[in-house]
Amino acid sequence: MSDTPQQLEGGAYEVIRARLDQHAALLRERVEALNADRHDVFGAIPTELLTTGHVATDHACVPRDIVSLGKGLYLLGYNIQFGLKQTT
Repeated sequence: MSDTPQQLEGGAYEVIRARLDQHAALLRERVEALNADRHDVFGAIPTELLTTGHVATDHACVPRDIVSLGKGLYLLGYNIQFGLKQTT
């Protein structure tokens, strides 16, 4: 081995950032390969947004889940955030 001290390729932030970038690129490649394999086995149906809608409730709500019950019929689950409600 050499007796000369090793030189870092930059500061700590740059070294960590470069390592994270390398790991992110490797992970991206692996995910794309996994997705291609999944597509080959199960096929794929393209997903696209056809329309949007609005749901009016009496209280301030946070939507949690939605389930299709048939053609054009949906069940919406939400959490109600009780608080001061202004009446006009």
